[in-house]
Amino acid sequence: MMPGIYVGEGKVIHYTSGQGSSIGSYSGLFICSSTSYSTLGYPCRGCGDQSRLDGVICSCIDCFLAGGDLYLFEYDDPRAIFLPNIRRTCSFLSSDSPEIVLRRAYYLLENGFGDYDLLGNNCEDFAIYCKTGRRIY
Repeated sequence: MMPGIYVGEGKVIHYTSGQGSSIGSYSGLFICSSTSYSTLGYPCRGCGDQSRLDGVICSCIDCFLAGGDLYLFEYDDPRAIFLPNIRRTCSFLSSDSPEIVLRRAYYLLENGFGDYDLLGNNCEDFAIYCKTGRRIY
């Protein structure tokens, strides 16, 4: 799954390694696509070809989903402590207000989120930071 922050107007801000690994309705939600690469077969009219972009990018919801399913990541879920969470769709962490989440996402879109690292600074870390203000290492 590729997580991102839905920011409204059909747009998702997310973090990608630049290898097509993260192109893949409420503002400030942490959402996930079940696909990991755009399978549209052509550049999007709104987004263009984002398959080689890296860092924090903004995509339309269709490019983000790339034909995959949409999942909503739930916060403040006490079940997350007790249940094994294979799909990682819930967390016991508390989410900040939508205004703060959106402010973080737009700030990182302009200023970056550091170098992409699959194990230590990835798309999930980006979305969790936007939602909670916490860095998970």
